[in-house]
Formats: sequence, C-alpha cells, structure tokens
Amino acid sequence: MDSPNTTPAGPTDKPKLYSLVVGINAYQQVRQLSGATQDAETFERYLADLTGFEHHPLHLADQQATKTALVEGFRTHLKLAGPNDTALFYYAGHGAQEAADPTLWPTETDKKLESIVCFDGDSEHTWDYLLTDKELRFLIQELSQTGAHIVTIFDCCHSGDNTRFFDLLSETPEGRKMQERRLSESAPMRPWEGFIFHDRFSEADFRQKGLDALIPLGTHMQLAACESDEAAVEDRENKEGAFTKNLISVLKAANNAISYQTLHNRIRQYMRFAYEQRPRISAAGDRSDLMLTTGFLNRPVDTQTALAEITYNLSKKQWMLDVGAIHGVGRTTKVIRLLDENGKPAFPVTPLLIGADYTLLKLEPEQETGLDRSKAYRAEVEGLISEPVKLHFINHNGDLAEQAQLIQTLTEKAGAFFIPEEVEEKADYTLHVRNGLLYFTRPNDENRPLIRTVSADQLDQANEQLTRYLRHLAAWQYLKELRNPAAPVPILAVSVTPEEGETIVLQGERPAAVTVPLLSSKTPVGKTVWANKVRIQLTNPTAQVLYCTVLYLSRDFIAMRNFLPINERLQAGNYRLEPGQTEWLGLPSKKSLTGRLEVVRMSLEETVRQYNWPDVTEYFKVIVSVNPLSESTLAMLSLDILPSPHTLDEKLDFSENRASAFDTSEDEETFPDWSTQTITLRMPNPVFNQVDLGELTRMLEPVLVDGVSEANPMSDFALGLYFRPYPVDGTLVLRDDLEVTGEEQRGLWGDLKTLVSNQVANHIRNRQYKQNLLKYPDRVRIVAGGDSWFQYPLLSDVIDYLARVYTVNSTPAVGNSLKKYIENSKFLETIAQVSPRFFLLSGGGAHFFGEEFPTYIRDKWEGGETAPQRYLTEAFTAALDDLEADLKRLFRLVRLQNEKVKVLAHGYDYLNPDISQTQSGKPGLISKTLTERGISDPAEQQNLIRFMVDGFNERLQRAAAEYENVAYINLRGTMRPATEQLKYWYDEFHPNEKGFLSIATKYAQLIGKG
Repeated sequence: MDSPNTTPAGPTDKPKLYSLVVGINAYQQVRQLSGATQDAETFERYLADLTGFEHHPLHLADQQATKTALVEGFRTHLKLAGPNDTALFYYAGHGAQEAADPTLWPTETDKKLESIVCFDGDSEHTWDYLLTDKELRFLIQELSQTGAHIVTIFDCCHSGDNTRFFDLLSETPEGRKMQERRLSESAPMRPWEGFIFHDRFSEADFRQKGLDALIPLGTHMQLAACESDEAAVEDRENKEGAFTKNLISVLKAANNAISYQTLHNRIRQYMRFAYEQRPRISAAGDRSDLMLTTGFLNRPVDTQTALAEITYNLSKKQWMLDVGAIHGVGRTTKVIRLLDENGKPAFPVTPLLIGADYTLLKLEPEQETGLDRSKAYRAEVEGLISEPVKLHFINHNGDLAEQAQLIQTLTEKAGAFFIPEEVEEKADYTLHVRNGLLYFTRPNDENRPLIRTVSADQLDQANEQLTRYLRHLAAWQYLKELRNPAAPVPILAVSVTPEEGETIVLQGERPAAVTVPLLSSKTPVGKTVWANKVRIQLTNPTAQVLYCTVLYLSRDFIAMRNFLPINERLQAGNYRLEPGQTEWLGLPSKKSLTGRLEVVRMSLEETVRQYNWPDVTEYFKVIVSVNPLSESTLAMLSLDILPSPHTLDEKLDFSENRASAFDTSEDEETFPDWSTQTITLRMPNPVFNQVDLGELTRMLEPVLVDGVSEANPMSDFALGLYFRPYPVDGTLVLRDDLEVTGEEQRGLWGDLKTLVSNQVANHIRNRQYKQNLLKYPDRVRIVAGGDSWFQYPLLSDVIDYLARVYTVNSTPAVGNSLKKYIENSKFLETIAQVSPRFFLLSGGGAHFFGEEFPTYIRDKWEGGETAPQRYLTEAFTAALDDLEADLKRLFRLVRLQNEKVKVLAHGYDYLNPDISQTQSGKPGLISKTLTERGISDPAEQQNLIRFMVDGFNERLQRAAAEYENVAYINLRGTMRPATEQLKYWYDEFHPNEKGFLSIATKYAQLIGKG
C-alpha cells in the first residue's frame, strides 16, 4: 500500500490532488479478475504524470483493499482535500448486487442495492466486503463538507442483467479472453448493523425520514464503465479493462484538458462502436449542470496549444504574431501567451488586429519592459488550427476486434481532427462499417457515401486511408467556416446569374444559397445532359486596391484557387482587384479568347444522379485582403480531391470526374485587414427519385475482380436507396415513390424480389465472409440460411451480430417458402464448398405469418369451440404437417451432404400484434387480419398467436429430435415485455436490434459448446 503523503511540501500555488485508487484481482471467495490491479496501476501512473497538481496518492491493491481500508481512505486521506483541491476515488474490480429491504429502500424498484466488491479474504458475511451505493453516498456526503471537487470513477458492472452482447461475445473463441467485472448472483439482504452508518442513524429514522433527508447527495462527478443493461469487460490476455484503456486514451488525445461532458461523449462513442459498452456519467448535488462543463479533475478545458512566433514589426511599430485568422486566431483560439526563455508562460497578450496570416498584438508598457525588439519570442496559442469534425460511428456488422483497433488508430493518428458525437443528428459526418466496407456519409443518410468506400480486407491500409480522409475533412471544414468575426460586412459586391435566370445580388457575409436549376440538353449522340452556366461577378466598389483569393469548395472536398486569373507572380490567388474593377469567376480555357471562361458551368454529376441525391451544395469562399497573403498561407488554402464513390462507367482516373463546376478626394475609406464572403450554390437534382431499370440492374450485378466474381461496391447503396423492405416477409421491393424508366428491360429481372432479396444481398453480405476467411482462417465457419430474421435490411439482424465474431456465409431465402429453399439447394452447394462446423436455419415463419396468414383464420367462428382453435381453419394443421415434412427433408439432405455439420434451427418467439409493443408502431398483416375477422381483443389476439407459435415450435422440435446432428433452439420468452424505454420488437413479425441480439446470443451459446 502506498502511504498517503501528508507532509507539507512547502508553500505552493498548485492545487492539490488527493487520489484513492483501488484495484482488486485476487478475490478469494468470488471469481478472480485479471486486469483490475493493472488498470489501477495504469491510472495511478496517468495521475502521476499530470502537471499542475500537487499529487497526494493512496493506492490499495488486492489484500490491502478491504472494506475497512476503503472507508478509512475516504475519511482520513481524501478528507485532507480543501476547497481548492480535488478528491478522486477510482475503483477497478467486481460490481455486485444484494437484496434490498423494500420497506427500507422503497425507491429500489428491482429490490436490489448496487455494490462494489472489496477484498473478501476470509470475511464471514457478505456485508463485510460489499460496499453498497448507499454507503458510498454516505462517504461522499461526508467528504463534500470539505468543499473539494470530488470525482468517482468505477470500472465495474452495475445493476443490469441484460448484458446480452457480452453473452454473445463470451461464447466465441475471441471472446473467451474477455470477462465481466460483475458477480452473477445477488448477495443476501444484510441486517441494519451491516451498514457503515448504522451507528449514525437508527433504522427507525430511515423508515420515517428517508434517504434524501438523512444522507443528501454530496456534490460530485461520477463516471461509470457501462449502462445498467451492459457489461464492463476486461481482456484476460492483455490484462486490461476496456473502459480504463479508452478513458486514458481519450484523456491523452485531448491533452488532459477536456470537460466531463465531452469526455463522456467521446469515450461513449469509442466504446459503443467496438464493445457495445456505453459509459455513463452523472453530476450530483449543487451546481450539477455546471459541473458537466467543468474540466476533468477541475482542470482548464480545451488547452490544445501550438507554438507560434512573436516579433517586433518596425513598420507597424507593433509586436506581431506570425499566424492569423487563416490559422484560427480570433475564431478557435482562446488565449495567447508569450513564453519566457525557459519556455514558461510569462504573460497573456491581446490581439489588436487579426490579419489573414498575421496578428498585431497589444502589449501593455509593463509587459514590454525587458523584451528585446531585435529578438523573436515563442508564443503558446490555445486552439490554433483546430476545427475538428464531429463524427458519429455506426458499426453495422464489423468485426469487434477490428473496430477496437480502428478506434485506437484513429485516436492516435487523427485524434485532433475529429470529435466523437453520440447523437447522429448533431454530427458533421457518420463513419459506417458494413459488409466489409468502411465509408463516410452525412448523418442519417447511410446509403449515400461521400467518399470512395474503403475495403476492410487490409486493416492497416484501411486505417491509414481513413486517417487521411479525416485529416482532409477537418481541413476542408476549417476552410468552409473561415471568417473574420471583426468584419461581418462584405466589401465586394457579388452577384450570381444562372443561365435563363434573374441576377441575384448577395447580401451579407453568408447569404442564403442560390438555387441553380439544371437544364436539359441533348448531345449529338442523343444523350441527355443536365447543366447550367452561372455567371458569378465580383466587383470592387471601393477606392482601395484589394487582393482576392477565391476557393472552390466542392462536393468531393476539393479546395482550389483556379477560378480567378493568375496574378503577376503567376500565382493562383492574391488577384489584384483595382477600385471599380469587375471580374468573373471561371476556369482557364484554351478555347476562350481571353484564356479564361467568364462563367462557371455547373452540371449534374454521375455520383449525384446514380446515388439519387436530392440536391448538391457547393461553395465559393472569397477571401479579400488589403495586402497579399503569404505564399505559405496560399499553399495552405489548397486541398486535393478526395475520391468519389464508385459509379457506372467511371473513368480510371477519378480526378477527371469531379465536382459540379468542372464540366468544363473624400475621406479615405478604412478596411479591415481581411474578410470573407461565401457564395453558396444549391443544385437540385432534376432526376431525383427517377431510376432506370437497366442502370439499376448494372449497379446490382456482380463485378469481376482479377477474374473472380465479387459484389458490386455500388449494390450496397443501391439497395438502400431504391428499395424498401416489404413488412410482411422482409423482401426488398422497389420504393413506391420512384419514377421507373426502362420498363422494356423489366424482363431482365425475372423474379425481382427473389433476385434482390437473395442473390444480391447474399453477394454483399458474403464480401465480409471472404475477407474473414483470409484474415481469420482458424475462426469457426458457419453457413446460415433462411428468412428475414437472418436478413432484415433495416436493422442489425441475427447474422449481422454473429458475423462480428464468426466467419458466416449467408444463403438466406427471404420471401421464399421452406419448400422452395430446399428445392433451390443453394445451401447444399455452399455447405460442400465451405465445410462449416454449423448450419444455422431460420425458416418457415413467413409461410405461416406472411401472405398465407389470412387463409388460416376463419371468416366466421362458433362460440362453442375452444379458443383459440375455434379461430383456425384446417389449412393451419395441414401447413404444420407440411412444415414437419419439409424440415425432416432438409435435415436429411444436410446430413447426406456432410454428416459432421451440426444444424442449429430456431423456432419463433411469440410474435407481437400489439403495435404499442413495437418500435415501428405500425399495424401489420397479422393485426389487420385478426381485427377484420372480429378478433379485436388484444388478449385474444395474443392467445391465438401463442397457440400458433407453440404449434410451429412443437413440430420443429419433433423434427429435430429425429436427427443427432440437429439442435432445436427454443426462443419463446426470449424477448422481454416492452417498457416505456425499451422495446424488443420492430414490427409484429420482426424483432428490433435488441431482440435480434438476444437471439444471436442463444445461437452463440450453442456454438460455443461445439
């Protein structure tokens, strides 16, 4: 045990940090852990490396960390903290629950108290080593009397018992090195004497006055490793907890200066992307709202610093900083500090005038004393060149270990260029991992990639590519938002005139977007072209010579300066605009007499058309300065193109197909040093929601890569853009709001639903299978076949979850009956090719609860018959007979193909016709049919569905029992009843993602047993 340092260290201006860090692996009565003590040591080292504190540590490990020692640590060590100090409690170990007396703790609806598990040793009673949340509250309330800033951090599980994702993970070879930090069984109820405050309050006082009156919440911040229905996990092999590892990673990436709210948001995003574990945060007591914006450990926030140079400018007779607004001064910076000869902050300085690439500073006379005007001084600038994009992560079905590596790599290499954003609507971009592809989109627009997709087959290359994209996006975003807040009034007169349109004079620095309608014309070969010529005019209405640099900021994230003539120094930028002079934007052209076009031709890009964008918005950023910008600054204003998503008939050199604009004696007026004006052009897509069947077919057809048939990289997005799931059976059908052309080619499709829902979707999903086969040759191989429970396009379904941890080859038959699936026999070919250990089956449900469902329900029924049989026709019993026969045939065929393959076949949970219990909230075929047939009582409806589902399960179970290699999975009761916050059904026939995860867990439990 590290003894607390209580010896005064002499006078100091630094605040003190008193830390109590606890880590326990070596439990004796309960399951031991592998990484808790190591996490505590890692966190202790992190604290020791912090500057700005006088650190007083107390570290308890394993046998030292008894309940008595923890309580004493609060009362004798942490209590030394004063009003300007910070008291920190960190715990890594087991979490637990114990039974709660409901008459004593009436607010505990689950009748459980949460606890952390101290070292148990040879303790006689559980309360000798379980420290409950109520006891921690008591200790924190005592500690809060000191006025210190209090922080508690728990890397352990909490009260929830629905940690389904960990259950799935733990059944896999990769997941067996992970374990929960939670005891699986609750401890018994303790007597009153078992609480540490029993001698302070009587049991009668608590029953009469209640918890809030006797132990009010002490003001403090709390960070916990996971939500109540998740597991805090640790890696047995690497001996580290996922939460602590990511916590420290985020803190270091933020230079240890980040608010609690931002810290929580970032680490939560990191962990949900890779672990399905979401840390939680709470601020308790007075000033709780303000505390969320306080810096971690009460440190200053956002001190991202960069070094610049301060020199004395003789002509200006001012001290000058060699960076300016183009670098973020005045927009993203907060404090500028001049450093002394030892590199220590000497004093802050104030900007006097912010130029594009310089800043004049205001120094007070007493500050200038001692400075040598012939010397250069270093300056520390907070927030310089920092416009990180807000990034939301979505892992649809990517491998878990790979996503953890991706997050770690992006944090290390591009942490300064993005901020994780948990709420997708608030993000600038969303990064998706789906079917072996990684790609960026706008928020809530997962089927329109902004940049070319990145394959996940080579992880190092993929991570490097994504890092480069993020750096580029951050730079582009920075330039798009560039402005001088001190110069809100535009200097230039700017007008925009679309062809065959009226001239629009732009008002203000950031005027509304100008809509540019694209007009159609025919080429000599009869091809329709959509374009419009836009005349953009810049006029200098002043008597001052101005220098103009125009940046074209395109859809594909280019930033280029070629839309004004080059200047006398042959530069693109710093174009000299004389008083009264007018210039038009346009690209260089050898066909023009002047060598330049005087219009910008905006056209409909194939990316925009084929991915069915409703419109596209692009920008011209006009930077106006009274002095030319430096060459180094001009160089910073250029960004190369980012590769566009794949399109049909694309050119090998993707840079040739880019962006919409590439289709080929009074008083002297005073000016700010520089300003910006933004010209925003919005081009609506004139063929939005129109689709040609011939083109759509080509988007979906496989492509040849090195002679091998592969899924078309466009097909992933074409399915999402042009199709919708049919709610009855999950098949994909063309959207109703599309205008379909090329009807003469419809015959090429054959059975449209079968082609799209099975053949194309399988190609897409099996891209990831092929990648995993190469990357993880020893991983369990699985062939999966069946209905929409294995392939539902709106959600992460059963196979999506299993594909995160196994190598799964899909042969679903969405919309097909089990009989047709068997006749097709594709699954037998796949089993022969793959030699899997398991064949997973989900089938038959659509035949009973899909289009055939009305045939099983009587139009009229007699009251004397037993319910629910009285509602059913004889066709239902006949269908059950057919089901049993088909199942036996399928099981027999699999055994004949490969007798070593184990078949896992699931029945269905009790479907839910009650729309209030579903996520979609929309009635389906089941509920509509029952209501139309006079069965409107919800209880009667549910009883009938239960009877039908039971019948299905009984036949499946009976068929499976005849084959030794077949295991029946009973899913009845798997989905929990809906609550106001949680639902487990998407619609009446399909679970939602939580429901599908519950089913995947049951499969994993059987797969894990071999």
